[in-house]
Amino acid sequence: MIDLSVRLGRIVMTTSRGRARLRDLLVRTAMHTPPGRRYLTEMRYRPDTRVRSGVVVRLDGPGQPLVGRPLPQPRVLRAPHHRVTRLDDVLGQGWGLLGIGVPEAAWTTVGRSALPNATHVDVQLDDRSPRDVADRVGIADADGRLEILFAGLTEHFVLVRPDRLVAAVFTPDRAKGVEEELRRATVGAGDVIAAVPALDLGAEAQLDIQGVHP
Repeated sequence: MIDLSVRLGRIVMTTSRGRARLRDLLVRTAMHTPPGRRYLTEMRYRPDTRVRSGVVVRLDGPGQPLVGRPLPQPRVLRAPHHRVTRLDDVLGQGWGLLGIGVPEAAWTTVGRSALPNATHVDVQLDDRSPRDVADRVGIADADGRLEILFAGLTEHFVLVRPDRLVAAVFTPDRAKGVEEELRRATVGAGDVIAAVPALDLGAEAQLDIQGVHP
């Protein structure tokens, strides 16, 4: 992973204008093809280091390649002042629940389940003026990388553990099922996951996203 991050860093942080133009052209071209888009948005260039058991919930549907992996850390615009910051700084300590372009009714539905107490984040991909709503933090894409990360996940929720592994990706109607699976996974485990401090994944995780978008 270290070698991969170094190689990605050389591509992303290149000072050569020629290499940067070639990188941008290749990424844009790949994003116009289904296989290329899947390769980049699902981060298939990375070694498979997913957590496949324990406090993770695997379902069918989009977004499942994210489950069990560290959440990348793109730059985002944070409401109310539209300050650019890392996604990790928005999530803070503990669990995080990100709603990707979900309506208010979806938050209400998920709120009826007994998911872990989490920082709630409204991800507004089509808006450069995010707004805080009630007890939720509003964020928007700052540089295109957030949109790549959550491409195809509109009206989905992403549940993130305190150690910044993605625990589940689900639609509102499956929140109760996720709750039940998490409960079964944590039987006998106490508050092990809840006690894990948030990791500073900034440098490496940010490279994961930067390596797939100009």
